[in-house]
Amino acid sequence: MADGSEISFDLLVAARCKGHKLLADMLEQRAQIDANPTHISADNLKAGREAFENTIASTGRMLEALDQAIRLVDATDRSN
Repeated sequence: MADGSEISFDLLVAARCKGHKLLADMLEQRAQIDANPTHISADNLKAGREAFENTIASTGRMLEALDQAIRLVDATDRSN
């Protein structure tokens, strides 16, 4: 790999690892919340869950984008 792409590749891989940990932590927190719901109003609970689900979905999209970027950098490096 060239120097510039090596840094980019390493940063992408590190970001993907951190993103996977973040997603795993959020899924664990969701399971804990579902098992032990807090005593708040139904409307607030619904809004909080919706926001949390949006965050989980957004993190999933970020991981997909990182995977795509990693594949592109890897393909570019192989062609050079």
